[in-house]
Amino acid sequence: MLNILYINGNSEVFGGGEQLLITLLKNLDRDKFRPVLIIPADGPLRTATEELDVKVYISPLSSSYPWLSKINCYRLLSGLKERVSLIAKIIEIEDIGLVHSCWTFVPDGGFAAKERGIPHLWHIQNRFLLDHQIFECLPYHNFMDEMTDKIMAVSNAVKSTLLPYIPEEKIEVIHCGIDLNKFKVTSLQKNDSLRKELNVSKNTILVCSVGRIDKEKGFDVYIDSASKILKKKNNVKFLLIGPEDDKKLAKDLKRKVDSLGLAGDFIFLGSRHDIPNILPQIDIYVLSSFTEGFSLTCLEAMACGKPVVATRCGGPEEIVIDGETGFLVDTNNPDELANAVLELINDKGLRNKISVNALERIRKFDIPNFVDQVQDLYLKITSFLINKKSTNLELISGIFSEIGSLGLKMMDQEERLKHLENFMMQFKNNIFYEGARIIYKKLRKQ
Repeated sequence: MLNILYINGNSEVFGGGEQLLITLLKNLDRDKFRPVLIIPADGPLRTATEELDVKVYISPLSSSYPWLSKINCYRLLSGLKERVSLIAKIIEIEDIGLVHSCWTFVPDGGFAAKERGIPHLWHIQNRFLLDHQIFECLPYHNFMDEMTDKIMAVSNAVKSTLLPYIPEEKIEVIHCGIDLNKFKVTSLQKNDSLRKELNVSKNTILVCSVGRIDKEKGFDVYIDSASKILKKKNNVKFLLIGPEDDKKLAKDLKRKVDSLGLAGDFIFLGSRHDIPNILPQIDIYVLSSFTEGFSLTCLEAMACGKPVVATRCGGPEEIVIDGETGFLVDTNNPDELANAVLELINDKGLRNKISVNALERIRKFDIPNFVDQVQDLYLKITSFLINKKSTNLELISGIFSEIGSLGLKMMDQEERLKHLENFMMQFKNNIFYEGARIIYKKLRKQ
């Protein structure tokens, strides 16, 4: 029996990574593997995994997306040494033989595994792009090779972004999978609850996109394309489903919808947990992202027999066959996106043909294929890798923590300086200050 410690940097269940983790744990061969999970806080993920008889620890991992802001990067780094010590203790208590890190920018598991002298598998689900904020704080990518024994990349697109820093023999590409039974259209296709909720007729075309509200998702492009489509077609509604991770962006997107006169035609549904019920009821699925490591939502839409229009942003090119199971368009191109969606709206026969092709294509991504490949990789890593404790990484984790602490102090000082500068500007423009200066000048002349 191999005890595996999974480390996930989020306690929610909406994200594709969390859904994939739940599905993996649900289908893991418990005669060979015993899973233990660490998450940063109590939440829906704990409930979902404990129902699968998984032991869950709460440990103070970084629970935000660290690449979204520099301060989050420094917070991630500042407590690293203490977090690694806690994980190392759990490894000892649970007799862990392999650490599986599920988040790209949570390095804690790699450090802890090396401290305890056991293998580390890093599941990389994001394209490793150097414009992420974390690279402004430290050359994180230069240490990844030493922090892990094997990298499981979700796509060749992800692998290509890792190759400058990681030896190719260390990278294994395993495409994500989904539980096709969960999205069987036959049991759900007669359901019209979504149309009743939206108060739209069966003749209305429903276009949908799912994802957390974040700049990388390109939802502003989705809105622009909707505006162009609605100038030519009036029997279309556009749906956006996902939590408002970026509150400011969410407000900006809603303002944009209003300013373009799309209110009532472009609908924000927020975070939903009934996606398997919603997708069979839509007509066309859109992914407008600027970058994606893969895309579980594209798989889910195809599993429901829906044509997908996706951007060429990495992972989707390995899912969608252009012209056969959907359409691929360039990123940040609302005209091309609108034209592809319009082609599907105007041709029901084409939608039906693509639906048949999508249902055939999706069989490649059924969850048993994914789980078998992952379990084979677990056995491969633990059978052939001889591990030893790394004193270098213990030193590096201490340096990372110090960089984080100093970075937070630096940002605090910068913030204080801004407040002082603002105060001085307000003080100089104050009428009482100006009056005092005039009186002072007059008194000096006397």
